[in-house]
Amino acid sequence: MRNLILTVLLAFPLFALAQSAQRQVIGSAGTVSVTDDFMVSSTIGETVVATGEGDGIILTQGFQQSQDFGLSVEEPELEFSANAFPNPTMDGIVLDLNSQKAVDLTISLFDVAGKQYVVPVANLMLSGNARKEIDMSGFASGNYFIRLTDETGKLNKTIKVQKVD
Repeated sequence: MRNLILTVLLAFPLFALAQSAQRQVIGSAGTVSVTDDFMVSSTIGETVVATGEGDGIILTQGFQQSQDFGLSVEEPELEFSANAFPNPTMDGIVLDLNSQKAVDLTISLFDVAGKQYVVPVANLMLSGNARKEIDMSGFASGNYFIRLTDETGKLNKTIKVQKVD
């Protein structure tokens, strides 16, 4: 019993003095500004700080960073639906298109290297249901992408197609 008590008394200080991995900033001065929408916190004396900016995105790195990182992607509402079959294909693809309202579509076909191929009906005014065929019998085996864009030029839908022999 005496050995057990001695072991506990000797081991307890080791646990009590263990290190913790907490974020800490040692700065000579700083401030915090809070509004209803956001909080800005700054310190003077951080040793490593860098800011990168591009396409409306600002990335700041340094010791003082928020722990609440949130990322969301808003998917635009598609004004149409599109399916391609048969997939994989040996000869060609049939595009099954459907739209509740009139939409001007541009159909493009690319390989994985980015080379664009000629599509028989590249522009289509879609209202309701439509089926368009794309002949791929002369194409090499591989992966291709059918890109459908609306009149604004926004990318609305990309369909991956596999060509096999």
